Amino acid sequence: MTDLNHSTPQPLPEAPDMRAALDAQVSQAVAKKEKLRYASKAERIIEVQTEHVILHPQLKKAVNRALWMIKQQPRSRAPGLIVTGATNSGKTTLGCSILKAYSQLAPSSFIGSVRPCAVMIELSGLATSRAVYGRILEQINAPVNCNARVADRELVVTMTLRNINCRLLILDETQDVLKTSERDQQRVLDAIKYLMNSLKMPVLAMGVEQAGKAFDSDQHLRARFSEIKLPAWRDNDDLIDLLASLEPNLLLQGDVNLRTREMITKLLELSDGKLGYIIDIVKNAAIEAIISGKETITPEMLRLPWDSPPHEALDGTTIH
Repeated sequence: MTDLNHSTPQPLPEAPDMRAALDAQVSQAVAKKEKLRYASKAERIIEVQTEHVILHPQLKKAVNRALWMIKQQPRSRAPGLIVTGATNSGKTTLGCSILKAYSQLAPSSFIGSVRPCAVMIELSGLATSRAVYGRILEQINAPVNCNARVADRELVVTMTLRNINCRLLILDETQDVLKTSERDQQRVLDAIKYLMNSLKMPVLAMGVEQAGKAFDSDQHLRARFSEIKLPAWRDNDDLIDLLASLEPNLLLQGDVNLRTREMITKLLELSDGKLGYIIDIVKNAAIEAIISGKETITPEMLRLPWDSPPHEALDGTTIH
């Protein structure tokens, strides 16, 4: 398995019109945020809770690689990527964001052809090829015959994924494959390998640190998968950039600076460097600032991620 931390594909080329469209989207988002800063407390609290993908450097590598696999010409040996990291490091958010952009219902810019799409399943609790195929059918809203043989499910899955032009299979909780017996592991891996081979379909797998070992028992799969690791956050320029990118999303009307020495020290202490915890801590503090009318965040307002503001803050009608 190759570590992509030091070797990544070049960024995908962008046509001038695509670049202009992206710039326009960014400008619209900035204008929307500025307008929301002066919306009602209830509206701002709802918006602050909205989940956003934070494209830090390592996650950018993973996104670029995943999109490259979707857009590249099909290969006889379809590639795979496994993204590993501690809990709350952004792995599932990565998968969901790609799924949202490439769902069957997403707006299509592919004229004259079936738009590429992605399908995402969770590997928890799966111990057979039949179960893998069943979960895929559930995710694409295809009928599942409980009495169908493995071969029949396999045929339905391959035909359906081919018809919808599925160009990426996303696997979450990949480490759970290791919880089953060697025989069951091989059954699950055989199903994944079959789909990669028959459909020439790449796979994006995600899981905690030991998930990188999930494909080790199959030498053919192991040779196809590269790995990107999402490390814990430390006190460096990347963290400062992250906090700077979070500040506009907090929609506070006062000045906000999360990048002071005191703020950074306390955030790392409370979050243990986990991205999800950092975001939850900052969002909770922002909601408290909106409710109280302080409209800014001080170090004293930073608390453990599960130490939430009063639940009444989410009742909309009670906020004025």
